[in-house]
Amino acid sequence: MFVLTIDQVASRRTADRIPELLAMLQDVPTLLPFERTVGDEAQGVPISAIAAAEAIRRVLRSGGWHIGIGCAPDAQENLPTSVREGSGMAFVCAREAVEASKRLPVSLAVRVPTVSNGEGTTADEVHASSAAKRGVRTAARGRSAAAGSAVEVNPLRGEALDRPARAAELQALLHVIGIVVQSRTVAQREAVQLLESGETGQAIARALSITPQAVSQRRLGAHWAEEQAVWPLAVRLLHELDSGGSSKRAGEV
Repeated sequence: MFVLTIDQVASRRTADRIPELLAMLQDVPTLLPFERTVGDEAQGVPISAIAAAEAIRRVLRSGGWHIGIGCAPDAQENLPTSVREGSGMAFVCAREAVEASKRLPVSLAVRVPTVSNGEGTTADEVHASSAAKRGVRTAARGRSAAAGSAVEVNPLRGEALDRPARAAELQALLHVIGIVVQSRTVAQREAVQLLESGETGQAIARALSITPQAVSQRRLGAHWAEEQAVWPLAVRLLHELDSGGSSKRAGEV
């Protein structure tokens, strides 16, 4: 089960954006809908990996939020009627994740329970150890100093990742997406918004009073196609994290 805890950045110096956030997430399928919990914070329980990815995508695009993603095998049938009454490890992990996110360059963190003691652990805490276990090594390449060095990743064949290691991979991928999204200019964001609404390049050019060539430049500069291409991977990692490692989707044999 996923719990998302979302906290407004610099809320004491800016207007309350929680109503904007709740309106943005109101049609995301949930087990418990997003609602304000305390002050400048909202929380919700997406119904699936796809729903969780969509919520994360929207919040990253909006910008100005600390995002905490908690995942734990909590019993869904015991959920309360409101996230304000929520308890269990997924809620605890989401709380710890949003606090951890405030210390990261991209303000997003994933936290899961550890197998050993049931306590939450941040994904960034397991990067080094999981990488070492999976055979990450640095190799010098090239015949000159200009060639530099590169990191080669050689995962052990057949090795099953534990949940913290999967969380680390998910967090790393979402950080890359966040960097791409948050580096866009206002003009690029306008073009991306219209592209995602299904508008053609010609229609976008007319709407923005620019040339079709300028639309293409904004699309390329925004790396929109690349972002679209990696979201299915994020969904898969979310699903595997939730299912404990299986890559099969619900209903598959």
